[in-house]
Amino acid sequence: MMNKMIGSFGPYCIFQTREGIFVRLETLTEDPRRPGKPKRTYRTLNTLPVASREDADDIITRAMLQ
Repeated sequence: MMNKMIGSFGPYCIFQTREGIFVRLETLTEDPRRPGKPKRTYRTLNTLPVASREDADDIITRAMLQ
């Protein structure tokens, strides 16, 4: 299954999958063995399907301005 990140800004990531383009709000998880240093694994908080990359950019811009 194709799941490729095609853009990100802050906690918002844009992913291209076989099903389409999605905007995901994510957060880094912290490794309990290394306090203060987040791991490079993400936990998805919310996923929104969008029609195009431009729509994804617009949604992220509006969300960051709020």
